[in-house]
Amino acid sequence: MGLMALINTENDKNYISLKEAIELLAKETNSNIWEVSTYLLNKDMYIHLYSHSRSTDHKIVQTSFEAYQGGETTWVGDNDAFSWLQYIAENEMQSYSARTITKFAKYHNGCIETYWERKAFFENKDIKEALKLSNTIFEPIVLEKEEQVSYEEYYLNLSIPSQEPDYHFWDDIKQYLNDEDKKNDISQQNISVKNPAIECTVDEEYKQKNQELLKKIEQLEHKLHEEKSQSSLLILDYQSLQVEVEKLKEKVVEKDAQIEQLAKGIQKESSEAFELILDKHRANNEISQLKTRIEQLESEQLHTKQKTSNLLDLIFDETKIERYAPDLVYCIQLWEHLYIENETEQGNHTNKANFWIIRNTPYKDKNELKVKRLREITSPFESWHVDRRKKFNK
Repeated sequence: MGLMALINTENDKNYISLKEAIELLAKETNSNIWEVSTYLLNKDMYIHLYSHSRSTDHKIVQTSFEAYQGGETTWVGDNDAFSWLQYIAENEMQSYSARTITKFAKYHNGCIETYWERKAFFENKDIKEALKLSNTIFEPIVLEKEEQVSYEEYYLNLSIPSQEPDYHFWDDIKQYLNDEDKKNDISQQNISVKNPAIECTVDEEYKQKNQELLKKIEQLEHKLHEEKSQSSLLILDYQSLQVEVEKLKEKVVEKDAQIEQLAKGIQKESSEAFELILDKHRANNEISQLKTRIEQLESEQLHTKQKTSNLLDLIFDETKIERYAPDLVYCIQLWEHLYIENETEQGNHTNKANFWIIRNTPYKDKNELKVKRLREITSPFESWHVDRRKKFNK
């Protein structure tokens, strides 16, 4: 036994999953999971039994608590048990609901990961009342290998009822079944009667000698039950498709009526319709021309951008000493620093330019001609002297 098996055994001893609880009640009360879910909701089981979930360390932790609000009993926290019970009650069809939760159900994993305390579950008065319908000892529900749970008889404190089978009751049924009219009614309705009194007389020695055969029969019964559940799901899918088909038919009829009405309108107002067609044609032509113009402008913009990028690459290429102009590069870098990267910086152009030139060029004297030339070249038009502006405008 691995360590995870030890954890699961301990958890199974103290907690019962929502899947196990629903299937146990379905089996022992001869009900389907829709009936069980509705019963548990009706009895406020999700309030009286606190919801638990399994954390990443596989500890079962409580997530909901009973509370009182406005004089009514309710809960606080995350109550997954209520959510899954409500989902089953709303989405499982009463007539076709299965007796087990299949792997294909949307709520399968959620019901496996939601728990109640096992002791509180079996001690609940409504659960006890429901299980009184059963006259058999509670046996483990057959689950998939990864979902296998353990049952401890001493923990559940369950035993076979001591009362003798009601033989007179079965004598009455036998007399009822001997009536030919009743036989026909029952055979037509596919009703079968199981007599526990007869089952008690089965030879135990035969069971011991044919355990493998009985095991195979049990497996076949389980397989048939699964196939029946799948058939129920297929019926649900078929019914759902039928509903969709009917909706589509209604839409087709509706569209046909609209088309017929539209045809009448076109015939009645043919001249106006023809004018609309011409307007649409003209609009399509205008749209086509606009699209062409947009593509042309985008192409020109891209070309200009590429041309600008290529020009800067040529200016900043230091390897081409025959055309490389250091002061031109300084001017571009200075202008970018002052008016692109730091356009919100306060101060006049001269002071900001002097500071950058002294720090980033070999020119350290702010009064020398080279520094003055860099300042003048990068000076914005609005800061030019009036005389200089006049000369520029000429």
